[in-house]
Amino acid sequence: MEFTNLERLSCFIEVARCQSFSRAAENLYISQPAVSRHIKELEQAVGTTLFDRAGRRVALTEVGNGMLVLAERVQEAVTEIETWVAEGSGKLSGALKIGCSAVWEYLLPEFMGSFKGLHPGVTPSLMVANTGQVIRQMQSLDIHLGFVAEAPREQDLDVMPVGEYELVVIASPEHPLAQGTVIAPAELAHYPFLMRESDSATAMFAGMYLAELGVTIHAAMELGSHQALKAGVRAGYGLGIISELAVRDELALGVLKRVSVDSPPWKRSLYILRNPARGYSPLQKAFINHVGESLRLQGVARGESRLQPTPFGGPRSGPGVRGRGQSAGPL
Repeated sequence: MEFTNLERLSCFIEVARCQSFSRAAENLYISQPAVSRHIKELEQAVGTTLFDRAGRRVALTEVGNGMLVLAERVQEAVTEIETWVAEGSGKLSGALKIGCSAVWEYLLPEFMGSFKGLHPGVTPSLMVANTGQVIRQMQSLDIHLGFVAEAPREQDLDVMPVGEYELVVIASPEHPLAQGTVIAPAELAHYPFLMRESDSATAMFAGMYLAELGVTIHAAMELGSHQALKAGVRAGYGLGIISELAVRDELALGVLKRVSVDSPPWKRSLYILRNPARGYSPLQKAFINHVGESLRLQGVARGESRLQPTPFGGPRSGPGVRGRGQSAGPL
């Protein structure tokens, strides 16, 4: 049928993204009249207008919004087919859409770069958000893989533990608790804290950590990113609890200090998510294996003797986090 023409659908998607016929033409390397013709033919095939025109700007109609969702699914399916075909020839290619929570932001860009070096035909992209947002992106099939620090309880997603990290208390170099002396947990209650937003995994785990220490703190600020939290702590507005992965550089440079608390290390797990409603392509498998090997080389992987992550689809085990004094189980 006319409206299933792939070139026409690609043109429609690009116009919707750019909200401009001319910009879409530039991005697609075709003429603006060709773009206009594709959209006109698509609207004729559908039987209604897909865009409201206002000068040079265009906006999707209600029907156009619905059409966009379906068109992107078709485009994504074609990309997955191309990936499977490429795998048969020994070459990986295609788009790989990844979503991650803040703790993974300090790992994935490097892993994506090294993977791109091995497979030049692959185009990876990364969206950074909090855990709840990544889960919603996975459920709506907007991304191929999700990387989070909290195992979701949603039963429609497959969950794979692949590594672990440590939460640490940080302070500015001038803070009274940053002088290297080991302190009793109760001392933390005397100082204000900067916290991540409430639906982030970091905030949840920080609350669990403080509860286990038996400490009630005063949250002076709630900040929406690791970068904002680090900047606030560095400026001296309070202590912070954050992933050690997120402050490696600052601790090495001495611009932030780790507060030594008399308690066992507080370690949490790292997870990869996928939606079983989506095909499990060779490209996704290859990237997951690459991440597992990269984590092992950095000493972050769980089960150091095992180079590959376990497959998806195994039994679910709830949150999958380990408390103080517990050993990390096998991957």
